[in-house]
Amino acid sequence: LAHIWYDETMDEQQLDSLAEGDMFIIPTLITNMKFFEVMKERGWDRSVLDSTSLLNEISRLHLAGVKLLAGTDPPNLGINHGDDLVTELELLVTAGLSPTEALRCATSNVAIAFGLDNLGILSEGKLADMVLVEGDVSQNISQLRTIKHVWKAGRLVE
Repeated sequence: LAHIWYDETMDEQQLDSLAEGDMFIIPTLITNMKFFEVMKERGWDRSVLDSTSLLNEISRLHLAGVKLLAGTDPPNLGINHGDDLVTELELLVTAGLSPTEALRCATSNVAIAFGLDNLGILSEGKLADMVLVEGDVSQNISQLRTIKHVWKAGRLVE
C-alpha cells in the first residue's frame, strides 16, 4: 500500500489483517501532512486524522510487525527527492521506530519488498551505494543531513 489512510484510525481487525498479510506500507507521512496544510488553507472541512493520530497509526503498524518502507511521492506538494526523505525518516522515528529501524525503511526493507537482491545492505557482491555522514545515524537519524561523501555503484560521486 502506498499512502497511509488519513480519514480514521484502524480497528483491531484491520490491523490484524495487515499484520497477517505479506505486504508492506509506504506511509508517505510528509505528503499527508503537507496535504493537510494545503487543504486547511483552502477551507477543506473534511474530517481527517491529526498528525499525532497519523503517527500513532504508524506506531501501531510497526508494533504489529507490518513492513514499512520510506517514500515521499515527489514532486507532489513541493516535496523533493533529497532532504524530504530524511524528514520522512525523522517522522518514522517520531512515530516510535528506532533510527536504525527507520533507516531500514529506506534501505533493506525496500530491497526486500521489491526483490532487489543487489541493493539495500552493505555486503560483498552487492552494489556499493553508500552515504557517509558526520555522526552516528543509529543514534540520531537527523545526522543523515550531514553528508560528507556519496558512492554510487562503488564509485565516489564528486
